[in-house]
Amino acid sequence: MKKCLNCYWCTQEDKLYCEKCGTKLTEVKETVNTSTTGNTNQSTSTNPDNGFNEELKKKNLVWKVCSVILIVIMFCIRINATEEVDYWEDICNQRNEKISSLQYQLDNANEELNVLKETELYLKEQTNFMDNHIGIIDANSDSNLYHKYFCEELDWDSDWSILVFNIKRAEKEGYSPCSKCY
Repeated sequence: MKKCLNCYWCTQEDKLYCEKCGTKLTEVKETVNTSTTGNTNQSTSTNPDNGFNEELKKKNLVWKVCSVILIVIMFCIRINATEEVDYWEDICNQRNEKISSLQYQLDNANEELNVLKETELYLKEQTNFMDNHIGIIDANSDSNLYHKYFCEELDWDSDWSILVFNIKRAEKEGYSPCSKCY
């Protein structure tokens, strides 16, 4: 029998490579013991089963046990990772639902904003029309002035009477524009 010098596996004589690790095999040579008397005729051959197979079997058993333990650990990690993924998927789904809800609210707010902008444009057009065509006159005042709605000369908090004229009519009646608002 031949013994692999790499893994110490014993293989049949006719094999060129180790059946266990694939290393090229060399013949096991006889060793010669020389005694102090110089007698070199004694020779012994190495025993292919001198404990190496048993040691190799023990190493293989240790590797198998370690492999099983490693597989069990990896399986446990996989189960834990799956639970972790499920947890984070739930968190993401909850956040996506919240985002969808907020997007819906934002869309509604944008629609309301557009309505308000349209209303603002309409009111500005009406205000511009009033400012350009209508004059407000304080009937209790001795001045012959007509004002725009926002004029600071008008005291909207007091009890007073107002007249509203078309600007051309107010000018025909003898009123002139206020210098502060026109």
